[in-house]
Amino acid sequence: MPEAADNYTPDSTKVFSEKLNGRAAMLGLAIGIATEALTGKGIIDQVFGFFN
Repeated sequence: MPEAADNYTPDSTKVFSEKLNGRAAMLGLAIGIATEALTGKGIIDQVFGFFN
């Protein structure tokens, strides 16, 4: 194994951004599923039905 792999430290800005992006995606999916349960329309129907 190369020694450069042992000295790797991730960029703290990228780590924060990736965590925030992942949390936003999970929240969006949870809201979409909850809305699907309440309205009976799928997530795709919700998105495209909004523009009609």
